[in-house]
Amino acid sequence: MWSTRSSGLVVLQASLLILRFAATTSAIGVNYGTIANNLPKPAEVANFLKTKTTIDAIKLFDANPEILRAFANTNISVTVSVGNGDIPALVQLPAAKNWVAANIVPFYPSTKIIRVVVGNEIMQSANKDWIYNLVPAMKSINNALIEAGIKDIKISTPNTLGFLGVSEPPSAGKFREGYDKDIIAPMLEFLRETKSAFMINPYPYFNYADSISDYILFKPNKGVYDPNTRITYSNMFDAQIDAVYSAMRALGYSDVPIVVAETGWPSAGDPRESSATVDNAASFNWNLIQKVNSGKGTPLMPNKQFETYIFALFNENQKPGATSERNFGLFKQDFTPVYDAGIMLNGAGAKTQPQPQPTDKKFCVPIPNTNPQSLQGNLDWVCSQGIDCAPIQPGGSCFEPNTLWSHAQYAMNAYYALKGRRDDNDCHFKQTALLTTNNPIKAATIRIVLNLVVVHDWKLRQVDINNAFLNGELTETVYMPQPEGAKSDTSLFFKQNGNDVVILLIYVDDIIVTGSNNIEIEQLVQDLSSTFALKDLGQLNFFLGIEVTRNGNTLVLSQTKYLKELLAKFDLHNCNGADTPLATTDKLSKFMGTKYSDPTQYRSAIGGLQYVVLTRPEIAYAVNKLSQFMASPLQPHWLACKRVLRYLKETVDYGLSFRKSYSFDLIAYSDADWGSDPNDRRSTSGYCIYLGDNLVSWSSKKQSVVSKSSAESEYRAMALACAEITWICSVLKEINVKLSCTPLLLSDSTSAAAIATNPVLHSKTKHIEIDIHFVRDMVEKKEVEVAFVSSNDQIADVLTKPLTYPTFSFFRNKLKVSSRDLSLRRNVEILNEAELESSHVGVLDGAYLLTKDVTHTRNGLRITREMD
Repeated sequence: MWSTRSSGLVVLQASLLILRFAATTSAIGVNYGTIANNLPKPAEVANFLKTKTTIDAIKLFDANPEILRAFANTNISVTVSVGNGDIPALVQLPAAKNWVAANIVPFYPSTKIIRVVVGNEIMQSANKDWIYNLVPAMKSINNALIEAGIKDIKISTPNTLGFLGVSEPPSAGKFREGYDKDIIAPMLEFLRETKSAFMINPYPYFNYADSISDYILFKPNKGVYDPNTRITYSNMFDAQIDAVYSAMRALGYSDVPIVVAETGWPSAGDPRESSATVDNAASFNWNLIQKVNSGKGTPLMPNKQFETYIFALFNENQKPGATSERNFGLFKQDFTPVYDAGIMLNGAGAKTQPQPQPTDKKFCVPIPNTNPQSLQGNLDWVCSQGIDCAPIQPGGSCFEPNTLWSHAQYAMNAYYALKGRRDDNDCHFKQTALLTTNNPIKAATIRIVLNLVVVHDWKLRQVDINNAFLNGELTETVYMPQPEGAKSDTSLFFKQNGNDVVILLIYVDDIIVTGSNNIEIEQLVQDLSSTFALKDLGQLNFFLGIEVTRNGNTLVLSQTKYLKELLAKFDLHNCNGADTPLATTDKLSKFMGTKYSDPTQYRSAIGGLQYVVLTRPEIAYAVNKLSQFMASPLQPHWLACKRVLRYLKETVDYGLSFRKSYSFDLIAYSDADWGSDPNDRRSTSGYCIYLGDNLVSWSSKKQSVVSKSSAESEYRAMALACAEITWICSVLKEINVKLSCTPLLLSDSTSAAAIATNPVLHSKTKHIEIDIHFVRDMVEKKEVEVAFVSSNDQIADVLTKPLTYPTFSFFRNKLKVSSRDLSLRRNVEILNEAELESSHVGVLDGAYLLTKDVTHTRNGLRITREMD
């Protein structure tokens, strides 16, 4: 049976991710200000909010009768306000009754009035007549409502954070002396008795500084540490709320709920208001809304959803003061959004959070070699913003592979997908992420399947689902189980029936179908066609932007079309070619050279090159190296980047070939270039892994720590290769593919190979103890064998350093990269006999036994192995 609950759900895997972000009741309202002469009529505003946005609550700064009538029968909650100057008179019950009779009774309950706020930021006014009459006026209006038979309208007042005497750290928050016991405590007592909320107006905007901009704008940052609670705050909004909570707790009123009456960010300002920009406003309000709707609360008040009102609904052109005061609006007067704050409905009907939209198949992924601290920070931040991180928790569908890189990549791309944007601002993460068209699902899975196709001469079909993204109206809640793909890769599905297997590889709406039973394949395609609007594309020719060409026993993956477009994008389509990606004389450093004038262009080029690495492993080292300068590229980095593009111009028709293999074992080459980075002296690891005669996986990666010896750096590289071998074996095991013998790992370091097989050396290498135990355990369990290979035959060398053309060309051929036309003509590989005679696999401490029982060739090497 299928390794999924229902084969019919297979094609909806990506759509299920969308439904994870299904609608919840919004806790977001807006302040509806009217200091303008160009605003739409209240009836138009009410209809717009009801039918086009997720907003279900408004707060007025008065009790405007036209607005109250307009919002009748809309089910949108309304808060009305008593003017500051009216407070002293309303202490008297008759005056309060008159106010209620004029401003509440005529409209309630057809207009859903939920609250009356008395004044606004009275504590900040310094008007003692208002301050000392505030609580008595609140009590008087409450009594007037009760006498009018209205018992479900609450009374409160919005307060500025200026009433805090201490706000840092949050756990030490206290109200100002004098106000705390005389004004605040009686107010909190009244709110407790009436089960109303304490309303505050936190504005991180007014605390803006460039040094803490990410902390204020909800972006990834190192946070602010509270030594009393040992909590690190990732954003100022949480810190401000918790400071108020601590002050309330100090007075004994921690049970009174908190409502955020005002917060927001201006999209424009005077020259001195440099932080008042559209980008900052969009970042603050979008992230704030996602956080509030997540219901995760704050560190001191977890799992709480705070009713929050954004300031303001419209830009108000007659407000006095700085330019920013007239530009806090979410919308212009014609209802055009000033920016996307994530409050627009995707269609009429149920209110939902913004849904992930098709993004031209772009993905937000970490920049290669991003340090673990940044990855962890990105992961923690995303999961605190309302993104569903359950799939990467233990037991979740995307928990494996259980690596920080994989989990951070999932979270960062989920955040980008939810925002539904198409620009770099949504995939920034403090310059630790980039947009790429490279599918974050492991590309090695595709290569493994294609290898099986060539080896077993399977048919290779492609189908397309016409409507993977659901844009229609949903009138009811829909629950769908996520398909259970292979544990090793959730994009891989398979059906096992005796010795027959049918395999599906799914990317959103594109599906590759292959397997050993053509009848089963045809039946599956028919089943899908009967359920979905299916387009049968026949033989696979194009997938994920990769051209697939098959001729007899040879299949070639290439990106000629994409490369030509990439070269044209940077005006290099007519440039002179280069024979290697990087010059051996280049010593790229982040300190040497002038700053490049167009960093965005550089990042765009690197993002494109990372996609090319899918089929061109020989440029993996160059792309890895250049990716390390994306934060602040210099002129030499751009020149080196252009050289890679010039090399691709020279080899534009090259691709990765797969040929029929008569051996089916797993052999990996592992190498490291010790201390090669001139900036921090970290080493570069590289590995390439062959299944049979075909390359299925490779990596070029800067090591995360400094290695104290070449043996240590080589061993770290071996550990990375072993981890990938383990994963590949798990994929093969799931689809019931058996290797002909134990996987073999080849290293040109005698010391590293000796450490892997000799436990006596372990005591001298405690600094890499974890890597040692990992590799050693695999060796002891016979899950991998380790052997020595000559440096002249170490193919992974091309993944760790720039090489001269003869050496580079030699290893490029070993990586199975060559001209597409030539590869298709050569169905049978012709080996260089002189090369065979000069190559060898050595014996070291019994790690690998040379016998004459089994002999085969691999990349021009004659490898002789003892079989169990």
